[in-house]
Amino acid sequence: MKKPTRIFCILLTLATLVGMMTVTSFAAAAKNEKFDIPFAITPPVLDGVISENEWLGALERKLTKDNVDDPTNSGLVCQGATFYWMWDDTGLYMAAVVTDNSPMADYHAPDAGSFNAKDGLQVNIYADATITGAVVKKILFYSFCPNTTDGSAVIGEHFVYGDGGSGKNVPTSEAKIGAKYSKTGYTVEVWIGKESLAKCEPTITVKEGLVLPLANIIMDVDGSKQALFTDTAWFSGVESNKYTLTKAKTAGKPLAVETTAAAKPAAAKPAASAQTADFVVLPIVAAVISTGVLAVSKKRR
Repeated sequence: MKKPTRIFCILLTLATLVGMMTVTSFAAAAKNEKFDIPFAITPPVLDGVISENEWLGALERKLTKDNVDDPTNSGLVCQGATFYWMWDDTGLYMAAVVTDNSPMADYHAPDAGSFNAKDGLQVNIYADATITGAVVKKILFYSFCPNTTDGSAVIGEHFVYGDGGSGKNVPTSEAKIGAKYSKTGYTVEVWIGKESLAKCEPTITVKEGLVLPLANIIMDVDGSKQALFTDTAWFSGVESNKYTLTKAKTAGKPLAVETTAAAKPAAAKPAASAQTADFVVLPIVAAVISTGVLAVSKKRR
């Protein structure tokens, strides 16, 4: 049996490296990516029914199984969700369309204080971008529960309104939610008022140029398992993705046609951030492989 040639070994190594790069490009949630949240021309109606005239031009963030982490190591797979963000002088607006084919067997109690169980969404905003970890008063950790035992949707918060371990309902004067829940998923629309954001330390002031370390999170319960899917670093103001409020872009431009709650609104996608540059590496590898093949061919002549 002939020993493999040197050229063959080089080609095999290059092919292995290409395969490794293809796998690791989508291996984890992003850290320190930068996005712009556009200014809302018209506030959305918070009824859980997304229409194009409400969210057109909003920042769009898609969460899939390929770009989230699960710090709970539940073993569940993210079914997918799309978050939308806008802002105005009164506060922040968030909407999300979530796919979930494993609906809750029971629902949140509206005033129970535990918002970390059941299905729902969470948003982690650091008031101090230099902090990593769970720090009371320094983090706004909101939970958006699409359904409760009395049929309502509620907003809870853990580290400013609550003590970290137990959350408390956010008053409707400071944050509002509308939701539609079904056996295949749910849609939420949320307003987080500037009064709520101002309760943390240091105070968050909603204005153009504000930069927020922010994580979008899906809570998913499937049987006895629960996952927390996050699109950026878990509990880290330092490594979380950063969102800047800007008036350079505007959102919520009116259109004539409305969609249903399950439909995806047209939205301006953020510019893709730098990731593993397979599109650059692959042509180079291909060129090296071609050179190697040519050298082998010439040698055999």
